[in-house]
Amino acid sequence: IKPANIFMVGRTQPRVLDFGIARVAHQHESDGSDDVAGGSPYYMAPEQARHENVDRRGDVFSLGVVLYELLTGERPFRGATLVEISQAVLEHTPKPAHEVDPAVPEALSAIAARAMEKDPEHRYRSARMLSRELRHWIEENAQAAESAAAEPAAQAQRKRGALIAAVGTAVAIVTASVI
Repeated sequence: IKPANIFMVGRTQPRVLDFGIARVAHQHESDGSDDVAGGSPYYMAPEQARHENVDRRGDVFSLGVVLYELLTGERPFRGATLVEISQAVLEHTPKPAHEVDPAVPEALSAIAARAMEKDPEHRYRSARMLSRELRHWIEENAQAAESAAAEPAAQAQRKRGALIAAVGTAVAIVTASVI
């Protein structure tokens, strides 16, 4: 899952396209000794980069990367070559989203960080669990955004509203990937 595979139908209905690689990765059982990892290196889970078996938590990692990009406007893993990008995915721990952009709430930053954990055992078990966590955050924060919109500090409220819209988009993307 990567941004290029997310197609928007209107402004509120994302569709995830190109499940071919994910389907093969989930069904492929091997010792990982001689196969080639498929996928975009920026969004590839560490276990996939190591040619290990991949399960649905690999998709959670990819969704976490997309969420991080939505929140910060930056890629969490960088490099000039495939090897450098893969090494960053394997070894680099990105700055928390709220440190890259102070407007990102720490709780939302923590959700993105958990989705991008190097160890799959520490990630959300599925995209559905990630979606539930994001929906819970939206429910808790939507009322705060509505009441803040009535106050005069317009720029901060617009940024918070945009943040909630970005998380809403992320929830829709996660939900589309589950279906």
